[in-house]
Amino acid sequence: MGNQTLGEEYTGIVQANLKELKVPSLTMRILAIMLEIFGERILLKLLRQLQAQVNEPDNQLTTEAVTFLNIFLFKLRATVPILVLFHKGIFYIYGRFYSWGRRITDLDYAKIYGQQVSTVSWGLKLLGVITIIQSLLRIWHDDVPQDTIAISNSSDINYASHNCQLCLEAEATTATLCGHLFCWRCLSDWLRNKSQCPFCREHVPPSRIIHLMNL
Repeated sequence: MGNQTLGEEYTGIVQANLKELKVPSLTMRILAIMLEIFGERILLKLLRQLQAQVNEPDNQLTTEAVTFLNIFLFKLRATVPILVLFHKGIFYIYGRFYSWGRRITDLDYAKIYGQQVSTVSWGLKLLGVITIIQSLLRIWHDDVPQDTIAISNSSDINYASHNCQLCLEAEATTATLCGHLFCWRCLSDWLRNKSQCPFCREHVPPSRIIHLMNL
């Protein structure tokens, strides 16, 4: 029928909308793929742009409002990757909608031939519980750094620039896997002590940081 990938055909599954009991349209499948690949990045980018607008020197916001919005937006940006991780834990437990894009578009899988699997294995359920606990622990440990307030009160910081988000002075030449920019010295010093992104707390192995050219 031309609606299966090679892996789906091999395992005997097909993408389906189980609520309406029909094969989804090509448009919905493309939308699910786009949300899965770019959804989190677009959301984080929109939040960064909103935070940059909040910190523009010519806005009409009070100092208290700027401080509150900076803390709120920072927490919101740090929460998005945790929610994605939490959703993975739900998928491991129930075996449905392995990404937010598929949940939004109601795209699931239906077994059409081969051996039927009616329940999720205990190993995956255990992995789901561990993943949810991990996401909750990350929420508990993730605090807004003290310099966020100082940054919000500084009118000469340009969030749209390519400066390091730690020292705020050197040009950012290094990116983490989650897309945040830092100078090489700050990021390498940080990762020696803690293998997390200094901004969103996403796990970052020191061997996976990326040196950027032509920013």
